[in-house]
Amino acid sequence: YAAARAAELDPSRGAELWSQVLALDPGDDYAAAQLRTSYVAAEATQLAIEVDVSVAADPERERARLRAAFGMVAQGQLDDAIAVLQQGHADRPTSLALAEALAEALAAAGRWGDRAKLLAEMAAEPGEQLDRNVAQLRSALAWEEAVGAAASVENPDPDEVQRTTAAALGAWEKVIEQAQSPAPGAHAAAIVLATRLGDKDITSEVLARAQAAERSPWGSSSLALRRARMIATEDAGRADTILGEAQPQLDDPRRTVARLLAAARRDDLADAATTLEERAALLGEKPEAAALRLRAAQLALDAGDAIRATALLRRVEKALPGVSIISDLLNTARRRAGDASGPVRVPNMGGGPASPDEFARVIRDADEAAANNDGVTALTLYQSALEMRPGDPLATVPLVRIATQLREPGPIAALALAQLRAAETSGDNQAKAEAYELLATIDKELRDDPGSAQIALESASQADPTRVDLMHRLEREYTVGDQLGELLRLRRAELEQIPAELAKERAAVLMDTAVLSERDQRPDAELTELYRETLANDPGRRIALLKLEAIVRQGGASEELAKLEEQIAAYFEGDARAQAAFFTRAGETLAELGQIDAAVEKFGKAEQVMPGHVPALEGWRAAALKGQLWIDVAEAATRQASVGGDADTRAALHHFAGVVLMDKALVGDQAMAAFRRALEANPSHRDSFMRMRILLEEDANHDELAILLANRLEHEPPSREKIEIHRALAELSRNFLGDREGAKKNYREILASDPNDLRAHAAIADIAWEQGLWQEAADALVWRARLERDPEILKTLCFRLGLIYADRIVDVPMALKAFQRALTYQPDDEATLVRLADLATQAGEWKLALGACERLVKAEQDPDKRAAHLHRVARIFRQGFGDQKRAERALNLALDNAPTNDDALSELVKFYRDAGDMTSVRVHLNRVAGTMRVRAANQPKDGVAYRVISRAMTARAAVGVDGSLPIARAAAELATVLGAAGEPERLLLAEPGRIDLAPLLRPDSDEVLFPRTVQTELRQIFTLLGDRVAKHVGVDLRTYGVGRGDRLRAKDSSVASHAQDVATGLGFGEIDVYVSARQPYAMVAEPTSPVSLVIGQAIAQTDARAIRFAAGSALKLAQAHLAIPARLSADEVGVLIIALLRMAQPEFPNRGLDDAAIAAQIQKLKRLIPTGLAQELKPFALAIDPIGFDHVAVSRDLRVAGLRAGLVAAGSLVGGLGILAAREGTDVPSFLADPVAQGLVSFALSEDHAAVTR
Repeated sequence: YAAARAAELDPSRGAELWSQVLALDPGDDYAAAQLRTSYVAAEATQLAIEVDVSVAADPERERARLRAAFGMVAQGQLDDAIAVLQQGHADRPTSLALAEALAEALAAAGRWGDRAKLLAEMAAEPGEQLDRNVAQLRSALAWEEAVGAAASVENPDPDEVQRTTAAALGAWEKVIEQAQSPAPGAHAAAIVLATRLGDKDITSEVLARAQAAERSPWGSSSLALRRARMIATEDAGRADTILGEAQPQLDDPRRTVARLLAAARRDDLADAATTLEERAALLGEKPEAAALRLRAAQLALDAGDAIRATALLRRVEKALPGVSIISDLLNTARRRAGDASGPVRVPNMGGGPASPDEFARVIRDADEAAANNDGVTALTLYQSALEMRPGDPLATVPLVRIATQLREPGPIAALALAQLRAAETSGDNQAKAEAYELLATIDKELRDDPGSAQIALESASQADPTRVDLMHRLEREYTVGDQLGELLRLRRAELEQIPAELAKERAAVLMDTAVLSERDQRPDAELTELYRETLANDPGRRIALLKLEAIVRQGGASEELAKLEEQIAAYFEGDARAQAAFFTRAGETLAELGQIDAAVEKFGKAEQVMPGHVPALEGWRAAALKGQLWIDVAEAATRQASVGGDADTRAALHHFAGVVLMDKALVGDQAMAAFRRALEANPSHRDSFMRMRILLEEDANHDELAILLANRLEHEPPSREKIEIHRALAELSRNFLGDREGAKKNYREILASDPNDLRAHAAIADIAWEQGLWQEAADALVWRARLERDPEILKTLCFRLGLIYADRIVDVPMALKAFQRALTYQPDDEATLVRLADLATQAGEWKLALGACERLVKAEQDPDKRAAHLHRVARIFRQGFGDQKRAERALNLALDNAPTNDDALSELVKFYRDAGDMTSVRVHLNRVAGTMRVRAANQPKDGVAYRVISRAMTARAAVGVDGSLPIARAAAELATVLGAAGEPERLLLAEPGRIDLAPLLRPDSDEVLFPRTVQTELRQIFTLLGDRVAKHVGVDLRTYGVGRGDRLRAKDSSVASHAQDVATGLGFGEIDVYVSARQPYAMVAEPTSPVSLVIGQAIAQTDARAIRFAAGSALKLAQAHLAIPARLSADEVGVLIIALLRMAQPEFPNRGLDDAAIAAQIQKLKRLIPTGLAQELKPFALAIDPIGFDHVAVSRDLRVAGLRAGLVAAGSLVGGLGILAAREGTDVPSFLADPVAQGLVSFALSEDHAAVTR
């Protein structure tokens, strides 16, 4: 067992050693678990399963058996897994877990029948852990799945399918028996399985049971129908019994149809009639019930049951009176039943009994008498018939006809009066009107009494106002008598009878009524109402429109009047003048009412119909002005101007439109168009020009503005205004149109009028300057200088003259004079002094140049600009006077004043390099770098300081100082990150850096890498202890979430390749590389054999620099045997080191740490460290100063040393800083102020960095 524990340091032998332990003690659960874990880690799944199988030999080891079985299932060894589980189930039949696992394994193997049997056994004896109902339900479902599996094979065994189906049906029957509720799902499954068996008895039994359990009446009825259909062909009687017993109170038409079909098969018409009668009883008194009884009666007649048919038909006749076929059937049924009394007699209106045959016989006799021209007899017979059946048309119509032929009014009058009494009694207005109409016919045609006839017609019309024919007859009567009042009354009655959808007919009647009212001299209010109603029905009726408009206009302006005028205008479509006139009238009316928008719209329509209609345009403009509708005001004025007239009138109208659009409507584009038209009509119109100019300037329409100004010059008399127009045109041509010649031409026109115009001279000088006409520019500047009095402007003019003479005309003496004259106006002007110094230097006027430079140096406060001036001084001393000392002094002074100025450093280096003084170059470069290091330490985000250091170290490398380029690259990276880098830094970083790890192998390199807090003696102690510290503390890769199976090979992984390259450079052989997802920023080298390097996943996903940084940092600590202390916390490191030191210095202070922990460590270390080695360690332990020892600083500086080594290995400072910043959740610029970052940056920029890279 101890050997197995020791094997943790060599995991590859773990399985071998744990198997030996297990062989010695087979009951050791821990050894078995460790052995299985070793196999799983080595991906030897089968061996892990065998371990579980061997452990499961003990029946009590249920968990091992389950683990082994599931492993076999995962490996596809289903039969073995089932055998193992069956053995376990046999040993422990009460184990629910084993039974469930066996069921899953059988399902995975497709052995559905065996699975169903297993679940059936569990349902039979569920035990305490499983609910009996749930177990039974699972068993039934399992048998159902087994049925499906048995039937779905390619060649199913019918016997096997039958046996399985029967078992499944039995399982579901048990579920139904045990269920406390109806369980419709179980019944449905049982029905499906019974149907699959094909046994009708079983199926019928299952259906009967389901029917009995069904709560829904309709569902129960459906199940009964299914049972009946199934046995109908074999036992029709039983089927009918089933249907009769199935929900008799439910109106189910399906049951009725089924029973009818069954009766038809038996040829039992009486039973069919009974079925229909029962259905009718369920329906109550609905019409459908009567139809069913009728069909039942017919079947009863066919079956010979006349009495039953008679009873049914009587009920049908009561429900459906007046159907002749029912009476015929009833008579037939009664005759067959032995009742020959005939149909039932109905008493007539006179009260006496009369049979239909008697009435028919009387009518027939009357018709024969009429045919034989015996009118009197016929009348008598028809009157008799009417006594039997009053109002019967069979008697009424011929009676009227014969009485009329005989001119006998009496019978007809008696008939009419009888009808009138009957109508009044019943309240039938239509019949009442017909009676009056009959009386009117008698009075007019038989009695020749028109007055009585008219009264009768009026009574008829009043009785039934819907009779339009009566109204027409009355109309003829009233017209003949010229009775206007009665005609009006009649017209109103006619209107009431005309439906609303007949609008034109109503309009015609209304118009006729209005004409009659006007003839009858009715008041205007009544006429107005009639005309309004006429237009409501027919808006396009012209006479109504005109007459109503005339009446309404008498009352003044109104909305109705405007609407009428618009309607009249619409009526006259096609007649432009009339339509425009009425639209104009409508607009004027609306304007008077204050409805300006609507009025403008009407005026616009009038002008649209008849363009140039002056009344419409004038009304439009007046209305728009009243309503402040400025767009419409302008539109009306513009259209009126386009009609014609003299030029001034048109210009005035267009100008008026433009002013409105500009000042009121604020529509610049339209206003410009109006002013443009005004100027076309009258080019000298001043206000149009001024306003047009303003709008074009606001719109920045320079081309049109230039044309406007040029055109205005042709009509503008000589004056100050004309000069200003020339100036405006010149500025426009110069500044916006690019026409410099045109601009100069206009400025010359100004000078022709006013030779002393300073602005014109200045503009000509500027244009000549822009065109490169230098002599012309110089002449213009001289003219301007003669006129100018402002010293500042005179200085500028002289300076510009100096520039022309110096750079363009190349007249150095004139240029020097111009610059000197400029200095008389402003003696300390920097630009003038700079040009004077440079020009004097170029011309060899050294004293003049030196004087200008000294004034520049004295006046300048900006360090960079002063450095440039001092460089001029140095050049003058060196080239003009040959004074190298004063030149060197000026260059040193420039660098001292501006240490960050690149030119100051490069000029000084060039000076010494030209002089061959390399020592001075190094001294000054080191001085500048030292100054910038201090500045960067105080201001970690000062990108300029890093840029200066980079360039200084680059220059130092150029003069042969080894180790300068790594410092330069580190500083360049920082300058780039902080946005202060320039092209030299970009080029430096673009070149691949040379990484040499050999200097890290030198013993003296550790003195540079490790800070002083990590003393040499302390490092020597850990070197002598070697791997004992790792054994003491422990090494476990699982802490990082990795195992041996996660190793990366250098040939397969770029991460491992870069790490192995660093390891080889540090003197390691092949190492194991792991990537940890659990610790994404890990950089740890564990002292295993070989060394295990763990790199965080976040680092591995970045570039090669970060990977090399992490590898170098971790492996350097492993090389120095400090990897274990480096990954411990500060207190853990302190306890470990103080325990080691107390073995030699018992009184070594605890530095605030726990004495008990230190004492425990000492006891462990004494067992770990042999006596001889302890004696060897003692001198180094005694050399540690207790006073200066700080375990927190030691812990921190161990990590710093690793980071320094990582910097050398990566060749990139920012690569390492990126890792550290990301670990802290920030970016590199924000991380620079962190103490860890400061330590790494200060090393990267120091000479120690150079020492370990030489």
